[in-house]
Amino acid sequence: MQNRYYEWLGGRRSGLRWLSAGLTESLRTYVVKLSHGWLPIGVSEKRCSGTTDLCPQCNEVDTVPHLYRCHVRGPWRHRFLIHLHGHLRETKTAADIRCIILKGIVSWLLAGDANDPDSIEPVVQIGWFQVFKGYIPNEWTLRQETFYRRQRKKRWTKELIEFFWTHSNTPWKDRRKVAHAPGEDSPDNSSARSRQAAQLRVETAYAHAPLMLAHNHRTVRRIKLAPIRVVCV
Repeated sequence: MQNRYYEWLGGRRSGLRWLSAGLTESLRTYVVKLSHGWLPIGVSEKRCSGTTDLCPQCNEVDTVPHLYRCHVRGPWRHRFLIHLHGHLRETKTAADIRCIILKGIVSWLLAGDANDPDSIEPVVQIGWFQVFKGYIPNEWTLRQETFYRRQRKKRWTKELIEFFWTHSNTPWKDRRKVAHAPGEDSPDNSSARSRQAAQLRVETAYAHAPLMLAHNHRTVRRIKLAPIRVVCV
């Protein structure tokens, strides 16, 4: 998948800044899985284990982009955008870049990407979800350096990547807790994920009920019953 992504970029991988950072072990694990599409989200869980691919909180298809656009993430999105605006101001981001980032992230969180392969804008070519994952167009770094020469350009890019990584990890931690923690309102303390899987198995069984009944009927007809002997005393 990652190779296909870079093929789609058409050799523009050099236009991205993927800078190392001092991360905690848990955050590093999250970043690696996020960047390579390895997060154990609903669609991948269903592909690997056959369980449901529905979101444990809204019953829509559970993908990584949905993790951040789910309707229950409204409060988190509000806080995230406030923090993002503050971060861009604190790092003295050029006004035009700041407006592009804020407008693009808001649009992506509400409606997803509207990519145009023919566009010359690098962020349109790679998609805003890739920016969210830490793939920052090199053009932004160069424009930021031109705007504010006294600031080291790698530091601005590194801090922006770290911001996206750190804040995008919060919904993932919340999702894991909701999906796998024992439910407080559940009689047997089962998790939301296990209840979804159980419901899926029941629905599948009911959906195949006619076939199961027909099979059982044919099986019964093939059974030869021994004759009943009546003994009179």
